[in-house]
Amino acid sequence: MQTREYFGSHCFQALLVYGRYSRRRGIFLTLAALAMAGMLGAAQAGKPASRFDEARLMQWMFPYDIPNYAAVVQCAEELKAGYYTRSTFENPRLDEYFTDFLSFAIAEVLVNSPFGGPLQEDLLSYDCHATILQFGEGLGSKGVGDADFFDLTVVTALTPIQLWYPDQYDDYNYDGLKTIPLYAIPLYEQFIIHHELGHVFQGWPRLRQFFPECREWARDLYNEAMANGLALTRYSTISWMEYWAEATGIYFCPVPFANMFDSAQIGEDEDEGNGYTGAALDVIRANLRQNRGRLRMSGADLIREVQPELYQFLVELYGEPNTYTFTGLLRR
Repeated sequence: MQTREYFGSHCFQALLVYGRYSRRRGIFLTLAALAMAGMLGAAQAGKPASRFDEARLMQWMFPYDIPNYAAVVQCAEELKAGYYTRSTFENPRLDEYFTDFLSFAIAEVLVNSPFGGPLQEDLLSYDCHATILQFGEGLGSKGVGDADFFDLTVVTALTPIQLWYPDQYDDYNYDGLKTIPLYAIPLYEQFIIHHELGHVFQGWPRLRQFFPECREWARDLYNEAMANGLALTRYSTISWMEYWAEATGIYFCPVPFANMFDSAQIGEDEDEGNGYTGAALDVIRANLRQNRGRLRMSGADLIREVQPELYQFLVELYGEPNTYTFTGLLRR
């Protein structure tokens, strides 16, 4: 019951977002209100709030095509077949969905990176694991994710945090997640996975064999960002390793707002929380003004604007950024 109500609210939030970016705003806001009313009415009546497949509803939020899609799908299947990716969901359908979600997100990076093939071989041969936790589980003081070469674990951000688990998530320091609007949560989940995969790259024993200067370069870039106010997020200021991981998550984000809501939002106190810094927000705001309120840039575009040298580092490490073509309601 909770799951169906949550995905109904996902549909409602998607319509709200489309209303913001469409000239037919009034029509879609009306549809959104009707969708919410129907969802709440069904919930109060004790009936399923949606007849749609839950996984399809989540995939509908921000569907996009990438040029190497077929190769990513094949890599994701190999990760699952090698028992690298898994979930802790007991429900078979949710277990399949979230394992697929995790596998695809990791495969996006491995396929794009010139070092992804050897890393995939090592992850499978050394019996490493990537796990996504089911609703209500957490990582304690480690927040939403934790990773080294051998183990990557992420909390399910695709969960009705604002609706169903506020008390539980207070215990796990989830204040940041609660500020994420529901329509952005699928991209935020992807951001978390890619962030933690950045830590996997850092801990990969053979990375120096392929990219000898990676750590020194990352440290130098971090020091430059700290000295010149070029950090992208407040969390990236903690250390050069978090700076690298945050950049990884942003680099593979189709639109750079997935991380915007993990703390103070635009217009609020930019000195608190873990979201974008003023330098990054200035670039985002400028893009919005230039394109009449539509955000026409990817995460990689944002990095290139704020710190071009970091962009070059990521190109060396992960390959040229993907080209994202939205296929759903939000089309560029």
